Amino acid sequence: MEGFDFRSFDWDDTELIRAYNRGLE
Repeated sequence: MEGFDFRSFDWDDTELIRAYNRGLE
């Protein structure tokens, strides 16, 4: 995921985590 900024990522947002993981596949 281009331009993904871990510094501003909310690790409590499981939907974002799932979307990010799908982007890695």
